[in-house]
Amino acid sequence: MVLEYLVRQHEWPINSVGRWGLLAGMILLADGQTAWAEALAPNLYLQGSQNLISGQPLRETPVIHGKGGTLRAKADMVSAGFSGSPLSYGDETVYASRTPFPNVSQSQSTPPGVQTFTSPYAYRFSAYGKDYAAAYPAPMLALKPGQKLDVDITNRLAENIGVPSDSLYETNFHTHGFHVSPLSMADNIYPTINDATGTSNAMRVRIPLPDDQPSGINWYHVHHHEQTNPQVYGGLAGFITVGDPLDPWPRYKPGGPRALKQLYLALSEVNLQKTDEAGHLAEPTGLTRLLPYGGTGSVTQNLGAGKIQANWQKRVNGQLNPVLRLRPGETQVWNLAATGAFGGYNLAITDGQLQQAWQATLLTLDGNASGSKPLAIPLSADPSRMQDRVANTLIMSGNRLTMAVTAPSEPGIYYLIDGWGGDNDYLVDTNNQQGFIILATLEVSGKPEHRAVPTFVADTPDYSLFNAPVDKRRRFEFSIKPSGAKQNPDGFLINGQPFGSATMPQLQIGTVEEWTLVNVTTGTAPNTKQANHPFHIHQGNFIVNAINDVPVDPRFC
Repeated sequence: MVLEYLVRQHEWPINSVGRWGLLAGMILLADGQTAWAEALAPNLYLQGSQNLISGQPLRETPVIHGKGGTLRAKADMVSAGFSGSPLSYGDETVYASRTPFPNVSQSQSTPPGVQTFTSPYAYRFSAYGKDYAAAYPAPMLALKPGQKLDVDITNRLAENIGVPSDSLYETNFHTHGFHVSPLSMADNIYPTINDATGTSNAMRVRIPLPDDQPSGINWYHVHHHEQTNPQVYGGLAGFITVGDPLDPWPRYKPGGPRALKQLYLALSEVNLQKTDEAGHLAEPTGLTRLLPYGGTGSVTQNLGAGKIQANWQKRVNGQLNPVLRLRPGETQVWNLAATGAFGGYNLAITDGQLQQAWQATLLTLDGNASGSKPLAIPLSADPSRMQDRVANTLIMSGNRLTMAVTAPSEPGIYYLIDGWGGDNDYLVDTNNQQGFIILATLEVSGKPEHRAVPTFVADTPDYSLFNAPVDKRRRFEFSIKPSGAKQNPDGFLINGQPFGSATMPQLQIGTVEEWTLVNVTTGTAPNTKQANHPFHIHQGNFIVNAINDVPVDPRFC
């Protein structure tokens, strides 16, 4: 795929561094009662096994609000132990596992270059006299434009593992989506902390938001080069919001004349299994442990019976198939974010036969409510929509999406489903047809909503960047070294060079550049869908003006 886009420089320079048991028809509802729904379509899969309980009520994320001009908090970064000191992942108690996770920068491990365990990690916050338990997802940090984020962070990741940290737990703090300074101890991915001898394990992050920071949902996580993967996979991530995603439509905000319920749904894909003390699979007994991602195949390859323990689960707020409740005809606003290290999601909402698609309005993408252009869409299970690699409902790692969903007037059991198999492609089942997995169960019951479905009027769009003269053009080709070569840190290449080896482009404030991005699929270093990833720029907005040499018409997207 070739992607061209334009970017205008802003105040700060851009920092570019930077399964399946089929429990057909039976759903355990939040009140403990069992509801019987129709049998599921043959290509719709309910995640779970006898030891991974589904059907629990959705656990909403705790929220820490800023006060006055600042959100002041403290956060310890902690890990789970092997048989003690567990953490919570959603509604499950989880432990570390003695299974390897690739980690080339850890020189003291045995064998060298391999982390000898996989651990859940979490932030343990305290703010304004209240303590928050260490869990994934972490508390949501809620700020307003113009406020400052002020957080003391302490690295305690090695305490429950019993081994020296060295570079294994070198880490930092990063926000995703802010238009702020990357300098000093602001949103800077270069300062790090660990507990190695002679180093500090604490840092204080201060990030002042500008008054014109757009409203919307963003997220925070660790972002230290070569350590981001296992640490984000383990759970060091959470929502961070500015204002309200509904700021462009105040009548639907809390306190407005037609306030709508909002949910924040963190999507992640992990391998959480029942194992013995050594971290080996041990169904039906054993402790729940986080196993490494990789080695036994992708979601696409593992839709057959008998492979429950070998698969990854796609979870919502860390839970496996939680239950969400709506009244008939009710509209809710869902803020979704892929806050894990892996996983892609293309969303639909249907009944168990992949019919009766819900209506939705897509409101904002990637936390930017300014200049929003709402898009009404049926969340159908149409394979052509599921297999569209630029679908509006496709959420890859780091993406955020706010949408209003309206329940049907008919009570019943419905499902939030996903048609994407991991990061790389749409989901194909063992019969080579479009497959779907259930992310959450939706119970529609109670008093009907008789008011009209909410309408969202678009702001006046600004298309000026589409017509702006280009000051400089650049081309970036993404590739992976051939199979058998060292994959990390120099296996992923940009213009044939690993990160940090080539000259860094220097961009000038106030200029317009056009970049052509190429995902290399031929030649000596092909990238055959091994490293799909959304493209984003920190500290600035951009527009896509062509895909595969086909111009984008902003009036129809």
